[in-house]
Amino acid sequence: MNIDAFFKRIKFSITPVIITMLVLPGCGKDNMVEYVNSEKGFSISFPKNWEKKEGFLGSTVIALEPIDDSDGTFRSNVAVVAEPITPGMSDGDYYKLQFKSLSQLTGHIKNFKLHSNRYANVGSEKAKQLVYSYNIGQLRVTVISRAVIREKTGYIITGTSNNIVEFSNKYRKIAESFKFL
Repeated sequence: MNIDAFFKRIKFSITPVIITMLVLPGCGKDNMVEYVNSEKGFSISFPKNWEKKEGFLGSTVIALEPIDDSDGTFRSNVAVVAEPITPGMSDGDYYKLQFKSLSQLTGHIKNFKLHSNRYANVGSEKAKQLVYSYNIGQLRVTVISRAVIREKTGYIITGTSNNIVEFSNKYRKIAESFKFL
């Protein structure tokens, strides 16, 4: 292999690593802090510099990116809702209920678009993941949401951002840190 081909090969091998390092500042293992909610039976790790609030707008916990990291119009965030479910409710019923609640928002939001509806994992459990976007006024946001039932509780981990390209890896890392206690 000649030297030009060698450097070209290294360049293409290292580029994804460099991009990941630039996209995930503040999301390294050392920059995360674990939030534990024993009452609701879960833990999840958020970037240390994110603002955390309990009970905000119906969430069990929400973490918001620092104001300085936002574009000034919207702060990307990850929220967890842990709620009791109706006894005997199936996973499928819970997923339908989640989707139904989205359709009820149509009076407040515009240009709703469902991008994907698939299965993912939450902890060791199979979960339903939805990715959708909508407008609130001039602002376009994208939401990644994972829903799962464990025993008598439904859990929804929702990430919302107006810059989903940069945010999706952060959301994935945070969502994958979720553990059942």
